Order: sequence, then structure tokens, then C-alpha cells
Amino acid sequence: MSPTLSVLVRNRDFRNLFLAELVVFGADWFVMVPLLVLLPQLTGSGVWGALVLAVDTGTTALLLPYAGTVADRFDRRKVMMAANLAALGGVLLLLGVRGAGTAWLALVSIAVVAVAKAFYSPAAQAALPNVLDPADLAAGNAVAGSAWGTMTVVGASLGGILSAAAGAYASFWVAAAALA
Repeated sequence: MSPTLSVLVRNRDFRNLFLAELVVFGADWFVMVPLLVLLPQLTGSGVWGALVLAVDTGTTALLLPYAGTVADRFDRRKVMMAANLAALGGVLLLLGVRGAGTAWLALVSIAVVAVAKAFYSPAAQAALPNVLDPADLAAGNAVAGSAWGTMTVVGASLGGILSAAAGAYASFWVAAAALA
């Protein structure tokens, strides 16, 4: 068994942390594709989708340098739990995006989710030495580092498939349930 797979199988705390990361990152991408399809339908313009992507990327980029400090100074478990609850609130806010007049809620929602993931990521990374033995740290870092990229593909794909089959709001509800 490879060291990366072995660390997931042997270490329950690490496995739970990794699965939580998959849920947080997956929920983010699970709603993004449906939202980017929904907004032009509601508004007749691609500008709102561009703004959503700008808010997502910009918020995360602005906060990551400060979020690492928060992860170092406060209880990481509480930071991750607060970030998860904030992401849940942000995703639930997407349910209010029903027309051109409420498209602005998508920007607020995605900003909240971006703030949540900006604080969640450094806290989860900083928690690795707390849940892994020093000998497993390299393998654990490799596994944890794959979470974002994995969920970019898996979350976005599944969100798009569900959205095509059942609508964007079904994707929003599934993401909210996963975060809850």
C-alpha cells in the first residue's frame, strides 16, 4: 500500500480532516458551475458570472495572507467550524437568486463562501501536524494538497451534471446539505 493511501487508512483523525476538506472545497465548486449557468439565464448577461469569478478569486487572494495568522493564533478546529458554517450560510443565500433584481445576492453569497474557504484552508493545513505523526507528515501533506484540485474537477462536474438534470437550485440544496 502506498504511503499516501496508508496514511488515510490508518489515521482516522487525518481521514476526517481530509474528508471535511473535500466537502468544503466540493461545495464551493458544486455551486459554481450551476451559478455561472443560472446568472446569464436570469439576467441576460455574462457580466454577473464574471463578477462572481472576480469576487471569488479576489476575496480569497486578499484574505489568505491574514487567514494564516488567524489559523496560528486561534483554535484551528473552531476556525474550521466557523468557516464551514459561514460557507453554509453563503450557499443558502444562493437560494434567493431568483431574477435579475436579486443577482447581486450571488456576489454576496460567493464572497461569503470565499471568505470561508480563505480561512478554512490555512487552518486545515496548519492542523496536519496535530493529527499526523512526523513520519506521516509528507504523505499527509501530499494527500491534503490534492483536495482542492480533486474537488475542482469532481465538484464542478457533479454540480454541472445535477444542475443539468434537476436545476441549479437542486445543486445549491445538495451543497448546503453536504456542508451541514
